[in-house]
Amino acid sequence: MNSTTKLLVLLIVAVVVTGGAAAAVSGASPGAFEGSTSADLDDVADDREDNRDDQERDQDGDDDRDDRDDRDDGIERDDDDDADDAEEDDRNDDGHDERQDVTVARDTDDDVSVDGGLYVAPGVTIDGNVEAGGAVELGAGAHVDGNIEADGTVTLAEDASVNGNIGADGAVTLGEGAEVDGNIEAAGAVDVGPNAAVDGNIEADGDVTIRENADVDGDVTGATVSVAGSADVDGDITEKD
Repeated sequence: MNSTTKLLVLLIVAVVVTGGAAAAVSGASPGAFEGSTSADLDDVADDREDNRDDQERDQDGDDDRDDRDDRDDGIERDDDDDADDAEEDDRNDDGHDERQDVTVARDTDDDVSVDGGLYVAPGVTIDGNVEAGGAVELGAGAHVDGNIEADGTVTLAEDASVNGNIGADGAVTLGEGAEVDGNIEAAGAVDVGPNAAVDGNIEADGDVTIRENADVDGDVTGATVSVAGSADVDGDITEKD
């Protein structure tokens, strides 16, 4: 090969090499840019997905806190309801205790004073005064030879009797055949049962009812006064209303 031929071959090789490099650069650049752009878009999509996940977790957390708050409110309401129920039970217990805290089951010659209510068993006699912080009830045939002062009601069962005055912050009820030899003062109503007898005055803030064959030897004052036709009142009748 002469020098001219060698020179021609070298030129051809140089041209081929230069064109391949240019083609390589030309082919690589779009692919490189395209790959970089796709990766960037994927990263953006991932970031958006992560943001949505974070927002959902935050919303779930808020919902959980709201649920806990609701449950706490429910517990507080339940506690308040339990407190209200307990208070109502106390009132019921107090009402029961006021009617019958202490029972006198045997005769006694002493005065009787109790903070709550008092029940005198049937046939029992108390030879003394009675003072109670609640209601007083005399069983059938029971007898009190003294005054009765009660912060509640006073009830005399059938044939029970009191030789003294009765003062009550509530109503006074005399059962059939019951007897009171003294005055009756009541903040509530007074009911004198059939065949019962009162030898004294009756003064009530409530209504007074005197039933069949009852006998009252004294003045009667009440909001209203009702006297059965067969009953007898030997005194003045005054109605406050």
